Amino acid sequence: MTAQARLNGTLVEWDSAAAAFEQAVREAAQAKVAWERYAARKRILLKAEAAGEGEKLTVPDLNARILADDEDGLYEAAEVSDALVTGLRKRLDLFAAQADACRSEIASERRRQEAWESSPSVPSARDVPGGFR
Repeated sequence: MTAQARLNGTLVEWDSAAAAFEQAVREAAQAKVAWERYAARKRILLKAEAAGEGEKLTVPDLNARILADDEDGLYEAAEVSDALVTGLRKRLDLFAAQADACRSEIASERRRQEAWESSPSVPSARDVPGGFR
């Protein structure tokens, strides 16, 4: 497979991965907002309950209770979404590196070809009587 064909394939895959990344970012943002809304509401309720009982909760206690009461798995969904975005970002970085390597290889091939053609030892059509056959 030529460097140009590898570059074309990489660019197609990169475009597809970029679309998946965009979707994953949206989903991660939605999951984060859902978790933060839940945690804020739960924090208010827990503080009100504790105040009604004359109890004071520390921040770590509040956070632990909020996590323990998260039956819908909102925190886990937010963390998984974030990890997926990070993985897809790394994949996009890989495609960028592969494309750069292919472009470099193509440029090197062009320079080699230009050097070969400019060499005085390489005959051209006008150097050969009757031209090439």
